[in-house]
Amino acid sequence: MEIFKEIIGFENYLISNLGRVKSISRKIPCKKNSFRICKEKILKNKINKNGYLSIQMGKNGKQKLIHRLVALSFIPNPENKYSVNHINGIKNDNRVENLEWCTQSENQLHAYKIGLQKVSKHKRASGEKQGSSKLKKNDVIYIRKNYKKGMGISMSKQFNVSQTTILNIINNKIWND
Repeated sequence: MEIFKEIIGFENYLISNLGRVKSISRKIPCKKNSFRICKEKILKNKINKNGYLSIQMGKNGKQKLIHRLVALSFIPNPENKYSVNHINGIKNDNRVENLEWCTQSENQLHAYKIGLQKVSKHKRASGEKQGSSKLKKNDVIYIRKNYKKGMGISMSKQFNVSQTTILNIINNKIWND
């Protein structure tokens, strides 16, 4: 059964537990002490760039995400969590029983768990493949073969890197592959 509730902050609009938004009938002032009657109607929603259903309320109103409006109107949020999760992972299923309040972290973990988000198979760039690297593999091999105690300053000048970088190479903290 569909139940409509007032949307907090929008007195002329109602949201249902199924995710439908409607404007209520009302008198709208016009020119010279006259008015027109705006009839009650279900509003059309649209899919935003992220795949969520949104609705524009008011003449020049901002787009509002329907799942957030449903959650704000129907789901208690005693822990003041910010994000709204679609339990079944379907972004346009805005029924109240498919929504829950969660943290951003919980939302991300849920996306991984149900397969909406894939774990990246790419390794971070390392060594000379990393964009900011000043050294090449041959430079690192040379530093490791020829370093003697006290040579950090001269090698850092020779390769235009910090003395810490030279010591980190020697101690296998960086370039350890």
